[in-house]
Amino acid sequence: LIISLVTVAASAALIVAEGVFYFICILLIAFAFGGSSGVYAATTADNFGTKHSGANFGCVMVAFGLSALLSPLAASQLPSSAAFILAVCCALVSTICIAIYKPLQKSAVKK
Repeated sequence: LIISLVTVAASAALIVAEGVFYFICILLIAFAFGGSSGVYAATTADNFGTKHSGANFGCVMVAFGLSALLSPLAASQLPSSAAFILAVCCALVSTICIAIYKPLQKSAVKK
């Protein structure tokens, strides 16, 4: 959740960032991505089980690859500030999903 919040804050700051501050925001986003990408496989196994974790992780990575292809296409059709606003909105959606999912996961373990 903290990594996702860093992404939201840095993406929002990109809307007005210039010079060195722009590169600091990009650096924060890159560090946040690196911090979360290390646990993709484990998170996939935790959520979908380990029996078919290779196939499940493959599906997750295909979706990740599609987003890497489609995001620049969408951003190229928008002015730069609107592209950053779109990035903030996407990061907010993921942050909300993480915030909602964590309590659900804890309540599922208690049952």
